[in-house]
Amino acid sequence: MSLLSREQIRIALAPQQVTVLQMTRGWSKSRMQKQHIYPCESAQPGEANWQPAVNALRAAVNEFKNLRADTVIVLSNHFVRYGLVPYNAKASNPAEETALVQHHFSTIYGAISAQWALRVSEDAHSDPRVASGIDQTLLDAIHALFTDSKLRLVSIQPYLMAAFNQWRHRFDQSAWFALMEPGRMCLALLQDNNWQTLTSLKLGDDSFDDLAIFLQREKLLTGNGIHKDDIPLFVFAPGYTAPNPILTQLPTLQLIQPAAIRGCEAPVSAPSAMAMAG
Repeated sequence: MSLLSREQIRIALAPQQVTVLQMTRGWSKSRMQKQHIYPCESAQPGEANWQPAVNALRAAVNEFKNLRADTVIVLSNHFVRYGLVPYNAKASNPAEETALVQHHFSTIYGAISAQWALRVSEDAHSDPRVASGIDQTLLDAIHALFTDSKLRLVSIQPYLMAAFNQWRHRFDQSAWFALMEPGRMCLALLQDNNWQTLTSLKLGDDSFDDLAIFLQREKLLTGNGIHKDDIPLFVFAPGYTAPNPILTQLPTLQLIQPAAIRGCEAPVSAPSAMAMAG
């Protein structure tokens, strides 16, 4: 954020609601002034799953359009697709690398991926690397909302990468990482600082029961002896409480608590944690 700007807007864009945190920048840390919630209506038949969230975002931008503030948007994993892309030394320039990523995504998701904006993580030490795909129409719709606004859109980030980068310092060279939000979970395995598996899954009401099942499944699918039962499992699940029986089944589970937000006296909600991950 610009040193001249003392205001920042942080936004979590999710299917259920759009959450806006109005922040004031201090000398050392930002402080939350107020949280604003914009509920999302249900998607209409034939409508993209992100359209209700964009409609709610429009109301938010209209409310703050005269505020000179940098804006960061974190996209729910409901709106993002992920893949692990092997490093290819034959890609001698960005255009060739983009073509390889597009080819890789087309083998996973089909022709629809041609409509997505694809981005590869800049982790030069990992092979494979994480790539994300976001509907280009969604990105265009978001940018269009800021055209006549004094708000400056500085970043649109997928929730998984924002959260992983936020908590990476907690992990050793090998770790499972589960990111849970209402209705969806991303589960990844990092082995010797390299990504080994990454999947995005729908969650039911008993989310931690689902976590135990999906973790066991991923261990079996990974195979080749690279997984060990003593690899720690880090779970970032703001807003969830893990039942004791599930903790017993997953002895290596470590719940990551959302970082406190200055100026927020209440416990950090799941949407606020998402907004602050960017």
